[in-house]
Amino acid sequence: MKREKNKVFKSSPEVATILALPSLVEGENKRHYSLPADSLLAQTQTLFKVKNLVEIELIVFKSGDKLLLTGNIQFQAELICAYCGINFVKEFTEPFKAEYIKTVTPIPFLNAKTVILSSEEIDRTYFQGETVDLLPLLHDTIILAIPLAPRCSEACKGICPGCGANLNIESCQCKKPVQPIQALGRVLSIDFGQTRVGLAISDETQTIAQGLTTLSYKNEQELITALQKIVRENAVSEIVIGNPISLAGKKTKRSVAVENFKDHLGKVMTIPIQLFDERLTSQLSARILSEYQMRNAENGKRKAIIDKLSATIILEDYLAKKRNRV
Repeated sequence: MKREKNKVFKSSPEVATILALPSLVEGENKRHYSLPADSLLAQTQTLFKVKNLVEIELIVFKSGDKLLLTGNIQFQAELICAYCGINFVKEFTEPFKAEYIKTVTPIPFLNAKTVILSSEEIDRTYFQGETVDLLPLLHDTIILAIPLAPRCSEACKGICPGCGANLNIESCQCKKPVQPIQALGRVLSIDFGQTRVGLAISDETQTIAQGLTTLSYKNEQELITALQKIVRENAVSEIVIGNPISLAGKKTKRSVAVENFKDHLGKVMTIPIQLFDERLTSQLSARILSEYQMRNAENGKRKAIIDKLSATIILEDYLAKKRNRV
């Protein structure tokens, strides 16, 4: 019997994350799942709670033994505001994209402890058999959607550092009024790589840093154009780029490449651009990932996640040192 192309259906949590190749036709296949959060975040300790069901829209393009997956995950999460400490609910719609390739023989680097992957291999997952488990992809998409420092609203005034009053609902009780934190403009940090960059951004008071995204690019102009759009849309007032000098404090090939990129970026940007020592950020990012038990740690997607985490750590360190100088 001929299968219906682009069929939309729902499935139980037990089988929804398992994609069976025999059920797919050549070309485009559509899927929709409504799953409980527990089925996607089992055994993962989080500081947030996903409410109701997780809605997943999935398009699978099959070409022989290759699968290209695109789609998005919609869910509501109960978070704790990093500014005022109240619980609030935020809606998320997170896109995802992945490539899966079937192989008959095991891929040697799958069990290697240290391996250097090309930019294409980072976004690719190899599998054997007739099924693909989508749980790692869906799990990580949810985890990475949650900001490191959630904010209940852009207008949140936070907690008074003097008396502890929630300034959103009550007045400061300090005998000597504490000056409110002034908006300074957002800072964008960049963890630079030859084919991929990790980005993080601060709030307007330059107090809290959070991961923004990871960008892959084919040439420098493509990257600069993308950064110009991000700077414009987020009202960025300053850019800081991680400078990968050696542990001895000397220039490296990578740091020279970063300096060249900074010079080229500076020709089209009208805001300040700084270089900042990033010697230990990648190692720290890898350690944080291990502690967070990322399910995709066995494949190349780990590198993309590390890039964004590294950019966040660079920004946190830069903001801390900037505050100490004021």
